[in-house]
Amino acid sequence: MIKKLLIILLANLLLAYCLPIILLDKIDHSHNNLNRLYTAGLSSSLFIIIELWSSSEQSYTYEPNFYKTRPIKIILTLLCFLLGIFFILAIKYQWFVTDIQFLKSMIENHGQSLVLCEPMNKKLKEKQEERQTLTDLDKQTLLLTDSVMILQQNRINQMTKMIK
Repeated sequence: MIKKLLIILLANLLLAYCLPIILLDKIDHSHNNLNRLYTAGLSSSLFIIIELWSSSEQSYTYEPNFYKTRPIKIILTLLCFLLGIFFILAIKYQWFVTDIQFLKSMIENHGQSLVLCEPMNKKLKEKQEERQTLTDLDKQTLLLTDSVMILQQNRINQMTKMIK
């Protein structure tokens, strides 16, 4: 069971660490940073707790004789819970995060904002070009996405210059 859990933990940690890269507008905005590691660690520790207590036979750690493994599961759950608390506090208080690490994580964050704004902005501009009536909310959203994209790109450029 422990070996299976370690494999699951490592796979989940790797996936949770790499997944945010998919949400970036440019690969240049991807930087290794502690905040992404902390977030991946938090996600993985919660995943392991769920996996430990899953009663489904499809669970990788399912044990037909649950009561023999219960003390181990309780200890591992407490350990993962404490790790989760550590990762929450590390994110909240930016433990061990240098100014460079912070800027790298903010570049990723701003890049993800661009990814979210661009499709909506494009959709509303296409609607406008097709001479469809834009509602007041559409107009406000278009203005908002325009300004967010300009501001976020400016911030990305500024932070990129700062870390070089």
